[in-house]
Amino acid sequence: MENSVLANKPVAPKKRQSSWKFILAFGVIAAAMVVLGAQAFQSSAMFYLTVPELKAQAAAEGDAFYARQVRISGALHKESIDWEPKTMNLKFHLADGAEMFPVEYTGVMPDTFHHSETVVAEGKYTRAGVFEATTLLVKCPSKYETEQ
Repeated sequence: MENSVLANKPVAPKKRQSSWKFILAFGVIAAAMVVLGAQAFQSSAMFYLTVPELKAQAAAEGDAFYARQVRISGALHKESIDWEPKTMNLKFHLADGAEMFPVEYTGVMPDTFHHSETVVAEGKYTRAGVFEATTLLVKCPSKYETEQ
């Protein structure tokens, strides 16, 4: 009779080994996702450079600098705007004191471009000293802001 009682008693599975495996696997996957996310963020992060900073970095780094995507920010020199609607080519200068910095862009001109004060251009600096922009961001003048 004693043997029949033992035979009907269920044997408990070993839960500790399997739960540790799941915890370890989850930890490895979570760590991998954090590392990949951090790398993606770093590769897409781009700082703004002023015109003097851009020129200084280009002089210091040499050829490696011309292959990099960078963002520059500067005051728009409104008299230098040259827009060709048929070819969608836009040429303008960013002012840095008395010095003018040429920028060329092909694409749709932002609606408020003629009214903007500051332009942020993303693209590449060429060896010819011209910045070839792929993206333009414009800062609207304060007259478009609400009164306080």
